[in-house]
Amino acid sequence: LTNKHCHGKEEHQGVDPHTWTSPRNMMQIAKNVCLVLSRIDASNKEHYLQNLDKLNTRLAKVDSTLTEELQNCKQKTFAIYHPSLTYFANDYGLRQLCIEDEGKEPSPQQLQQLIEQCRAQGVKTIFIQKEFNVQNAQVIAQEIGAQLVQIDPLNYDWEEEMLKIARYLNNETTN
Repeated sequence: LTNKHCHGKEEHQGVDPHTWTSPRNMMQIAKNVCLVLSRIDASNKEHYLQNLDKLNTRLAKVDSTLTEELQNCKQKTFAIYHPSLTYFANDYGLRQLCIEDEGKEPSPQQLQQLIEQCRAQGVKTIFIQKEFNVQNAQVIAQEIGAQLVQIDPLNYDWEEEMLKIARYLNNETTN
């Protein structure tokens, strides 16, 4: 998938490498890993298949919970500093507006366009990650009255992190 809607652009040329933010993608990744491990270590194939089945059960539960959580979510558009939730947004009918574009800070004109777009789309949540500069995200949040929420898509407790993101979009949690 490409990162869409960055700085008001309808298309962005960069491919989003953050495939793991989608439980559906995680199922495919796990399947591929299982297939490779089963080929190189055929004597343990059954063990790998059993573990794949257990993992797919967990991932399907996360996907089901996210689908239910976000099905009636009124906040379908969110902003994010670093565009890492493209696959997540795509899976659950959401729209991601990106502050950063190809690793670059927005220009003042781009920042103003993004503020206007956030207002027009009713953005109430802006996600940030601790490893990135939050200054522009803070400016946007103040301008539109949105909550600034720190997330970590690389969190070891991935399942809980994805559910946390959904809860913030449903405004069930405050920062």
